Amino acid sequence: MRITEMDLLESADGEVEVAESPNHGGIMAPEYLVIHYTAGRSGESSARHFMDPQAKASAHIVLDRSGKRVDTAGLSWNDRGEAVPVLAGADPSEAPRAAFEVTGVSATAALYRREALTDAAPHGRVFDDRFFAYYEDVDLSLRLARAGWRFACDPRAIARHEGSRTGRRTPFRRAVWTARNRWRTLLANFSPRLLARSLPGLLRADLAHARRLGVRGVALPFLVWPWIPFFALGTRRDAGLLARWPAVGPAATGLPASAAGS
Repeated sequence: MRITEMDLLESADGEVEVAESPNHGGIMAPEYLVIHYTAGRSGESSARHFMDPQAKASAHIVLDRSGKRVDTAGLSWNDRGEAVPVLAGADPSEAPRAAFEVTGVSATAALYRREALTDAAPHGRVFDDRFFAYYEDVDLSLRLARAGWRFACDPRAIARHEGSRTGRRTPFRRAVWTARNRWRTLLANFSPRLLARSLPGLLRADLAHARRLGVRGVALPFLVWPWIPFFALGTRRDAGLLARWPAVGPAATGLPASAAGS
């Protein structure tokens, strides 16, 4: 997709069809904001969401670099307190044909209603600057959920993800950033009682990531766990902390039980 002489072209064959925007002059106050770290498969599929008045926040089906496997179709949670991608590694044909509910969306390719982002950022920041990378979109999804917003994945919108270039270059740093930011997210959005009850599983998640790193992974817990009390002290706890891990039943997702809450 490219712009040639002020026309947006899908390919050499023709232009992308134009849909009129509701914003005309004055202060720009769009109803939707798209966060795209990758390109949509077609201009039509990427723009279709803008014309749907019922959309709140939604995810795309994001394919891996090859286009043969799903990278993510939204977020789910496991019992170790980790946000995990829905349908990760699945064949794209396994995705439902109709929109389905998810517990959160990955900012790799997402559409947010502007009103929702305003609700989720009472202190003026949509994303928490302390995160730098990883889990900042998970934290945003949890804040949106706590404010009463819901999420859906529209399988008609397809994007292709080349992969995490930052993570590929620095796998150890990625593991540290992910682990630290997961604890920031947990402490800011979940009740202390849930975290205390789930503590063994939360710690096992860090140890599992440490094992994947091999010998270097021995250092991971020592670079993460001592920071947890400081994260707790520095976390602003707003009302409405979650008392259980977010979940959507198979009936609402249209997915098999194993895929809905893997």
